Amino acid sequence: MNAVGYLMDAELEGGVLSFEGRGRTGRFALDWQMSDRLGSSVPEGEDTTAGEAVAAFRAALAAKGNPVVPVGDIDEVQFTDANPVKNGNITVHAYGHKAKCVFRRKTRDQARALYDELQREIAAARSGA
Repeated sequence: MNAVGYLMDAELEGGVLSFEGRGRTGRFALDWQMSDRLGSSVPEGEDTTAGEAVAAFRAALAAKGNPVVPVGDIDEVQFTDANPVKNGNITVHAYGHKAKCVFRRKTRDQARALYDELQREIAAARSGA
């Protein structure tokens, strides 16, 4: 399942959420959002470098690859619906970083479906099912 965003796309497949920046601007936006500049949002003393998933995530960023996040490692997901005045977005928080996939009204059904599926998979991962 995927959602076409304004500058980046999000895809959920096999329990893994991935982002792909579209064009130079989208790639820059994705790199900027996911960079260590957001490290200040991580609570002091919390180790965000432990684990293979975090290492793979940071390696993908360093190699300019598409960041992938296993659903079980997502801390929080927020959905803001699009309206006639502003675009909507899905914001994913993981590993002390966040990615915001902005979408237009014409793709809000895709974005809502992705968000709902993501919520179901997160709940299943947390319950151990």
